[in-house]
Amino acid sequence: MSPFIHLKAVFLLKKINSLFFELVSVLVPAITVIALLFTFCFRLVGVSGDSMDNTLQDGDWLLVMPYYGEPDYGDIIISTQENSRHENIVKRIVAMEGDVVDRATDGTFSRNGEELDETGYIINGDVAGNLFGTAKFPLTVPENCVFVLGDNRGISLDSRYADIGFVQEDYLLGKAVCRVGSDWNIYQ
Repeated sequence: MSPFIHLKAVFLLKKINSLFFELVSVLVPAITVIALLFTFCFRLVGVSGDSMDNTLQDGDWLLVMPYYGEPDYGDIIISTQENSRHENIVKRIVAMEGDVVDRATDGTFSRNGEELDETGYIINGDVAGNLFGTAKFPLTVPENCVFVLGDNRGISLDSRYADIGFVQEDYLLGKAVCRVGSDWNIYQ
């Protein structure tokens, strides 16, 4: 092998090593920053199913921020609590620790004796929805738990059923703050 070819091979190898280390020096910090953002700032979560119609549709993507304080009434949350479907759920908080939840015979809900005004988000204004469920009302939400309902009551598997029940606050992945898509709705 001639010295000239040997020098070309060494030069090429050094160039490849240089490019590799440059690539690693850019990718490692970028991946670290992305991991930190998704861990501590926000996550993207996909919606699967119709239990939150008309507010959310199947296939929507949500920008979810973790809770650094307490959850609040009306928050759309993502729960990672184990359930019969073995999947995360997206629901709305209607009651929190210590609240007494009751359901009238027409299907409307009350919290601490006051009927909930849910006409702004219940599908077609149908607050009654599905009157079935396994929960026995009235009930009191236990410590460190929330009571959640889907906006499409007719098909929602939510806290009315033993499969979901009360959602422990430790399993709240976060609060949906924005639907990512063509309309970028902001939830408050």
